Order: sequence, then C-alpha cells, then structure tokens
Amino acid sequence: MDYIKLTFYLMIIMSIGTYIFGLTTDSLVFEKMDYKAWILSVAISLIITLGAVPLFQVGVRCEGASTAGIVSAFEPITSIILGAVFLGETMGLVQYIGGGLIIIGVILTEKYD
Repeated sequence: MDYIKLTFYLMIIMSIGTYIFGLTTDSLVFEKMDYKAWILSVAISLIITLGAVPLFQVGVRCEGASTAGIVSAFEPITSIILGAVFLGETMGLVQYIGGGLIIIGVILTEKYD
C-alpha cells in the first residue's frame, strides 16, 4: 500500500480512537482552549501527519520492518532523555527499570532474529 494512503488511514483511525477516548474519560474539552493551544495543536498535528508518520513508512520500506521496529523501540528512551535535558524532568526508579527493559528487549530481538 502506498505510504500516503496508509498515513491517511492511520490518521483517521487514530482520530476516531482519540475522540472516543476523550468522550469516555471527559478529557476532551475544546471550550477551555485559547488560541495558542489551538495553534500548537494544529502545528503538532501537521508535523506528525506530514512528517513523522510518512517518514516512518518510508523507513520501513527502505530498511525493512525489523530494523524499523528496533529503532522504534528506542523512542521512549529518547523521550525520557530529551525530557530530562530540555525540560528538567527527573527520572525515577520506574523510568530506569523501563529503559533497561527496553534495551534488554532490543538486544534479545537483535540476538535471536
């Protein structure tokens, strides 16, 4: 399937899922959003829609699903590190354990693949 078409279907499904989650948890509140929140929401949505998802699909096509999956496994670790460096967030025991489990999982996947 063409990656643009796949991105379209992924975005539709994720939008519906997010909408249903927001309704069922009462966390979907549009009235309280000011114009800055709307601008940031649209900007982030466009960056993800036009950048991250299509580029990931191209990466899967070029490098293969196995390599793309292994690289994707490092996304939570990258998020934690960037949060600590740029936002001053601290890492607790749970984050260290989670990061270690991810690294172990990637090593085992690479070793037995």
